Amino acid sequence: MLDCSIIATAAAAGLLSWCYLEPSALRQAALLLFGLTALGCLVFVLPKDRRWPVPPAPAAAGYGITELVLLSEEGSEMAVWDLYGRTAMLIGRDVGENDVDINLDHTVYAGLIDVEHAVLNYTAGSWYVEDLGSRNGIAVQKAADGKKYRLSADKPCRLEKGDILFIGGLTRLELR
Repeated sequence: MLDCSIIATAAAAGLLSWCYLEPSALRQAALLLFGLTALGCLVFVLPKDRRWPVPPAPAAAGYGITELVLLSEEGSEMAVWDLYGRTAMLIGRDVGENDVDINLDHTVYAGLIDVEHAVLNYTAGSWYVEDLGSRNGIAVQKAADGKKYRLSADKPCRLEKGDILFIGGLTRLELR
């Protein structure tokens, strides 16, 4: 709303400059200043997808983690969540009053998953997982050594591509 007010004010000031200032360098400077102000604010009013093109996904360039995959007991994909452009993802069960990003309410072991079980955070170029004090906890099977590590509550763990999260002990999420 503020941007729209600035655009309207700049346009009105430009129109007044055009009508009341005699043709001179001052008139041209005023028109240029008000025009650039209106144009600059207009860029921020446009929807983000129309401002400038979105860069290609990092996966195309061979970089880090871009998606989280819910795995079945056989290892097949059941659901996929895109992580590109995100900085945080709440993992849990959507029971209507909360808003989780990764809803595991319809999984086989949903009863072992808290409403707000864990959070994924992206910072300093890496993804981290943090247990939010859940009843059944989180474990991470590291891709590097294949070992499974149980996480302590409120202590983030750095994640790598290929790591598998065990939410509530049995629900598996793979980072790709």
